[in-house]
Amino acid sequence: MNRLITLYTASLLLLFTGKAGAQTITKPSCKQTEIIRVENVKTGGQIYSLTAEQKTVILEYADGQSRRIQTVTQKGSPLQKDIVQPVAFDQYGLQPVTYLPYVSTSSDGSYQAGALNAQSSYYANGSSDKVADDNKPYTRIQYENSPLTRLLTEGSPGEGYQPGQHARSVTYRTNTLAEGVRIWKEDGSSPSVYSAGQLSVTESTDESGNITLQFKNKEGQEVLRRRQADETVNGVTETFYDIYYIYNAAGNVRYTLPPKAVSQMKGSGSWQLTAALLSDLVYSYTYDGQGRLSEKKAPGGAPVYIIYDPLDRPLLVQDGNLRAQNKWRYSKYDSRQRIISEGIYTDATRTTPAAMQSYVNTQDFSTAYCEERQGGTAFGYSNQQFPTSGTQPLLYYYYDNYDLNNDGTADYSYQAQSLAGEAAPLYRVRGQLTAFRKRIMGTETWLTSVTFYDKRGNAIQELSNNQLQASMSDTKTTVHDFTGNVLKAKTIKSHATGSTTILSTLSYDPAGRLKSIDDSYNGAAAIRVASYEYNELGQLTDKKLHSTNGGSTYLQSVDYRYNIRGSLISINNSSLTADERNDETNDVFGMEMLYEQADAGLGNSVSYTGMITAVKWKSRDPSGGTPKERSYRFAYDKLYRLKEALYQERVPGGSWTANGAYDEKNIRYDQNGNILTLQRNAYIAGSVTMIDNLAYSYSGNRLENLSDGGSSALGYRNLTGSASVYSYDAAGNLTGDPKKGLSQTYNELGRTEKITITTATGRYIRYTYDGSGTLIKKQQYDGNTLQKTTDYIESFVYENGTLSYFAMAEGRVRNTGSSLKAEYMIRDYQGNVRVSFEEQNGQAAVRQENSYYPYGLVMPGGTLPTQPNKNLYNGGSEWQNDYGDLPDYYQTFYRMYDAAVGRFMGMDPLADYYAYQSPYQYGGNNPVMYNDPLGDKQAPLDETLEGGWGRYGGTITFTEGGGMQTTLFRNEGDVWDAMKSYMDGFQAWGKNGANDEYTAAKEFASNMNEVKSGSMTFREKDGSYFLFSNTAKTDVATGTAIRGGVELVQYGLIPEDPIAANSAGPVYDGAGYFGSNFIGPGPDVDPGSLGLRPKDMIDRAAFYHDRAYFHAKASGISGALFNHSPAVAMADKILYTEALRVSRLYKEGGHIDPVTQLPISQYTYSEANAIIGAFGTISFFKTPLSTAQQRINNWYNNLLGGW
Repeated sequence: MNRLITLYTASLLLLFTGKAGAQTITKPSCKQTEIIRVENVKTGGQIYSLTAEQKTVILEYADGQSRRIQTVTQKGSPLQKDIVQPVAFDQYGLQPVTYLPYVSTSSDGSYQAGALNAQSSYYANGSSDKVADDNKPYTRIQYENSPLTRLLTEGSPGEGYQPGQHARSVTYRTNTLAEGVRIWKEDGSSPSVYSAGQLSVTESTDESGNITLQFKNKEGQEVLRRRQADETVNGVTETFYDIYYIYNAAGNVRYTLPPKAVSQMKGSGSWQLTAALLSDLVYSYTYDGQGRLSEKKAPGGAPVYIIYDPLDRPLLVQDGNLRAQNKWRYSKYDSRQRIISEGIYTDATRTTPAAMQSYVNTQDFSTAYCEERQGGTAFGYSNQQFPTSGTQPLLYYYYDNYDLNNDGTADYSYQAQSLAGEAAPLYRVRGQLTAFRKRIMGTETWLTSVTFYDKRGNAIQELSNNQLQASMSDTKTTVHDFTGNVLKAKTIKSHATGSTTILSTLSYDPAGRLKSIDDSYNGAAAIRVASYEYNELGQLTDKKLHSTNGGSTYLQSVDYRYNIRGSLISINNSSLTADERNDETNDVFGMEMLYEQADAGLGNSVSYTGMITAVKWKSRDPSGGTPKERSYRFAYDKLYRLKEALYQERVPGGSWTANGAYDEKNIRYDQNGNILTLQRNAYIAGSVTMIDNLAYSYSGNRLENLSDGGSSALGYRNLTGSASVYSYDAAGNLTGDPKKGLSQTYNELGRTEKITITTATGRYIRYTYDGSGTLIKKQQYDGNTLQKTTDYIESFVYENGTLSYFAMAEGRVRNTGSSLKAEYMIRDYQGNVRVSFEEQNGQAAVRQENSYYPYGLVMPGGTLPTQPNKNLYNGGSEWQNDYGDLPDYYQTFYRMYDAAVGRFMGMDPLADYYAYQSPYQYGGNNPVMYNDPLGDKQAPLDETLEGGWGRYGGTITFTEGGGMQTTLFRNEGDVWDAMKSYMDGFQAWGKNGANDEYTAAKEFASNMNEVKSGSMTFREKDGSYFLFSNTAKTDVATGTAIRGGVELVQYGLIPEDPIAANSAGPVYDGAGYFGSNFIGPGPDVDPGSLGLRPKDMIDRAAFYHDRAYFHAKASGISGALFNHSPAVAMADKILYTEALRVSRLYKEGGHIDPVTQLPISQYTYSEANAIIGAFGTISFFKTPLSTAQQRINNWYNNLLGGW
């Protein structure tokens, strides 16, 4: 059994001298945690004899106030040296300096008395260790000199980033009359402004001096967010852009007014929400008598209606497109409130939401509130829950067993693959999702997938069919080690005339960092796809690609280097020469990113906000010629939107030439970030030509017309010469592009169903999806005759029924007709594919090279090989260029993106989270720092560099108003402590709706899905402990079985690997998607007076936690760590217990969140795990260690009684 052993060392702790809090440490106390990584360890003697490969040892040293002053991960570095995280307090118990961890010369886990000096020396020891050097490897913080100890100034690691240099600062005050903050009524009118002193104001200034103002009323509701812009639109200059929040009497947000709406009212002098504003520019929300959200409307789209059953479960949802067809999306539930079926319901009688809700209210749910497993039916479920007729099921989910048709016997069984270490399946799987069925849209064909688990809850096999093979002959089998690492993976994918088999073997270092991947295709000799090397902090520094001799030689070596904040600064280098950043001279691609560094030759401006100010790159192309070094230097406005990207190039040994050959410039935006103008150059026939001179016009946020003064057929192309306007459907999707000559239709799920080339006869593309909205087929027609069919079966792509290629960890494998050949892809810092190569005569031969304008248009001049790679920009989105580069879109999961115009063709499905900007914008209008691979949320660099393969994790990047701070953490508890301190200091907790001040929480929640190695600790009722972990891409808790009688007690103890990625730049208002009001330490006001509604069930628990903190006069990090009052301790315990419950319910699946009236979300689950990590760790430091063990025993007993 996997066990967690915690040992306490009792010793003389401190001698106090001088002021309270000053301390001399003679011998700190120690809590030692040993995480067992191998099976069959049952005795103390066995534990003692385990090696570093077999266990992880973490020692937490505390002072006399039980504060953690140092954490040592014994032998945690790749060379098995100790990783030390020092902590220091001032005389007031605050941490004015946060230190980066360092690697000690020792390996025995001992306390490092001179840790601060050793840490300083570590970051000044030269570049040979491939760790960034800096004389300020810490973050300095300045607090308010008052009992509130509010944060005033915070720097970031590194020289030039400290207070007094370039740092973020906060001031606190009340409003003035001159600020003119409008008072809004629920009816959308604003007759007056707030008088002076009626609002609290938090004024945040970033490293560049840009200001954000947050205004809150006496109820704690944020009524206005004001951000410095200094922009001129249509001849009107505005210093600030405003976003207002209007509340109803119950405290719910009724309207959100984006900056463009506010500017229009300001310009007209009429502060009244007109019908036009409500239709085109305002977010509106309507609630029923029970406070449930019954209608929501995004600007430019028709309302979305939500119908509930008497149990407050969302039953029906209808958007504008479904309404035109009298259709609704429905969900059905089982007795455990898990969704078991989803589909389309048609009702031509009840055509209004009121009529439908009334009709649902009359249904008898007393005996038919759920579906039951039932034999003799088509899908193994009864059909008794409304709606029972007029339905077209799209999805079915099955839980608890493998008897899908409920006839008493399992319908599917595990298919053994004779793999070494292959686990036996466990058929007692109550609570697990065991199978699902998905209809192929528009057909009566269903796809089925069945998942088998081992005794530890690891998913060990997926058995499925596909659209080319109806039989259940596809398998994906994995072998795990004791900690959850995947050691082997065997995939068999079948089609009508054969199958393809892939066998992958993975190896790890003692800390769980991935070392190598070996692949064998169809039984051929294995190739080493990649090996990975790390510096002593665990950052990826070298990725070696393709070896056929067990790793003796490779075709390519990709080197990575980082600055002191963890930002990626180079991939090889931009000259493709050997230096301290790059080890080889035969590289096919290299790139360097500049932030606060000035390159005199480029003339870039420096930035201390995390913005990339210039990139330099060089790519080898298939011709084998001598490539030029190329560069862009970037300029941004005060909202960190891209204004221009100026191109330069140079030959080897030469100087930079600013010829503007591929400039993308004169980019201007309206208040919501809709692009107004854009110019683009290209190098054509020996001269620089302006290929695009675009002028955009809008109706609200919808692009209405677009004119081009450019003189080339490249770039944006008005192929028809039409002056007609664009057209849209009721959901805000583009349906007609008269310039390209395109028309589009959409299916019931809102996915593009058909794109027609209107300038030709019978020329169109038809897209087919399964019931979950996943693309599975594309068919190209010309003259109404089918020309080509492309099938997408997970990572396998077939053309006209024949395998074309499939994805592998570092690129793809092509079917050349005679063999399967690996093609490797090297990506830039955003995950955009720059160069692909394959082996030819023992060398790396470049197949394809692509360079991009910032908004994603492929630079002209390159040639495409046979079987070209079309998964290019935006983290590998597929370029749709089937008919002479038409339709010229990038396809994401949710919507299409047009790189020529820099906009999506449909509305953002998460538009509410980005209410301050256009629902059609791409990457926050900052494509240098963000992209949007799924088409739903802008992703910072540390998410997109991974390219979906999930190899890295561990560094957390906090960003605020354009700033950034990257810190390496050893465990989730450390992350949470730092996050709370950060959020507290910037008053970032009390906002209705997501916004940039949730960034720290967002980054933490996001990183929970990226940690390379993590764990969950459980306690049996008999008092014994054990620990499960999972090192896959998913959350460390996913796949871990919580057995009956077992309680989750602690989260995240295994040291993590620093992420091999670049830090994010600014996250704008709305970019955070954590979405909670009360998660975090108690506020300075009673949360009951805020008028805020909890965002989810864990946020509701946090509300009561915060109220208890307020009445106990506890707040902030100090209250969370050091307040010993019974009220605070009880509040912590209640919140912790609820987090445990949420985690359990989410893992069971199908449970409804009573606050959102939707299934418990991944975000809620992440919130719960964050709380578990926080209060499962910091609670130890609220009580002297001599009583800690008794206290936690009592705690556990109370918890067990609550489940």
